[in-house]
Amino acid sequence: MGKSRAQCEGFEFDSELVWADWKPGIKYVKHIDVQNLNARSMELQYSLPATSEFQTVYPKTRKIAAGALFRLPITFAPVKRKFHEDLVTFKIKNANTFSVHLRATLPEYAINIPKKMNFGFVAVNESKSQIFSIRNLSSLETPFSLRIQSPFGANIVEGNLSSKEKRMIELKFQPQNPGFFCMEVHFDYGQSYERTASMSLCGTAEYPKLSVMACNTLPQSECEDPRSIILGFPVTASGSNSERIIVVENSSKVDAAARVSPISSEVGFTRDQIFRVGLTTSIIRPGQKIDIPVYYQPKETGRDHVGYFKVITSELFGETMVKCTGQSPKVNVQTSVDHLVFDIVQLGQYDQRVLHIQNTCGLPTSYQLVTNASTGKPGVSTKDRQERFSATVFPIMDGSATGIISSGDEIRVVIGFVPPWTGHYHRRLVLLVSNQVGDS
Repeated sequence: MGKSRAQCEGFEFDSELVWADWKPGIKYVKHIDVQNLNARSMELQYSLPATSEFQTVYPKTRKIAAGALFRLPITFAPVKRKFHEDLVTFKIKNANTFSVHLRATLPEYAINIPKKMNFGFVAVNESKSQIFSIRNLSSLETPFSLRIQSPFGANIVEGNLSSKEKRMIELKFQPQNPGFFCMEVHFDYGQSYERTASMSLCGTAEYPKLSVMACNTLPQSECEDPRSIILGFPVTASGSNSERIIVVENSSKVDAAARVSPISSEVGFTRDQIFRVGLTTSIIRPGQKIDIPVYYQPKETGRDHVGYFKVITSELFGETMVKCTGQSPKVNVQTSVDHLVFDIVQLGQYDQRVLHIQNTCGLPTSYQLVTNASTGKPGVSTKDRQERFSATVFPIMDGSATGIISSGDEIRVVIGFVPPWTGHYHRRLVLLVSNQVGDS
């Protein structure tokens, strides 16, 4: 730290000498610097300090040239640990006098803290933390104690600071009601906590404002509860899924939490549930919004499904009921006849009949037509046609045994009768249809 300087009659000099860190029984030397700023030489006299703890060379008249610097040594030789004070007086020839104060101070308790801290906006029943440092400016071990009131709090309310120590303290703003809060936190410190430093704390609490809405759904009528949403899904085939989006928007100035709570067994967060919600909890920043995907994934055909869950935006009163509705259609694939009768066929010849398969439901449907293999004595014909169809008595001669039938379409399958030997034949053709209940 630079010395404080003063001027008198063209002389510039140290206004004081201070000894701050000292011990009894040790001598300390500092200098009083006096500079002649006049354009000519000047004579100067000085007096001795009055106390024995401060000493200097025997006084005599000093002639200081223009611009020259005169340094007067002052020795401080303390015997007791107490506050010491004295002065040296300088007399300018034919002019005024000026004095330089001599002080030996004892260490004092001193701490440094911020003057104020602003927490900004915080949601009611939530908390916000800020960290600041308290610094011991002295060389003394300094006890301290905090006086702080709700809705503010601290993780440390008392302690001891060693010499020059800096410690971090966390302050919290945890409001239980909305409003603007401003108060002082007091730091009492010192051996008897006789000193006090204060910091101003401010914060604003408000309720979070979250709105919940559904995308791509029909608008609700005015008579319906605005705190409920009907999430209608399109007709969805079993084994597939459809999606709807719920949007949660934060129009407040505070962070807001939203979480999903299922209230029926059809709703959950895994693929085992009929309605699967793609998010459990989320923190939404002020002015932001999030999308919550909801999936309808039916496991059976021909069912109507209903599920319920809540979007909770405040533990006090912020709930939105969401009703999910979905339908899984019946798969209805029919054959044109329930049996095929073939004419009498000579060995080595064949007969054929046409079978139509119709899809009368509203969704494309996959199918597979299974024919039974022939049993009994194996027979091998020399004719090409018989070799082609020898794997079964009733082979598929035209059309595909597997495929997908579009909604409302009909396909044509030709079934042949190719007997390997004489006799009566009866086989059951099985039509396998994805998700269809019952036999075809």
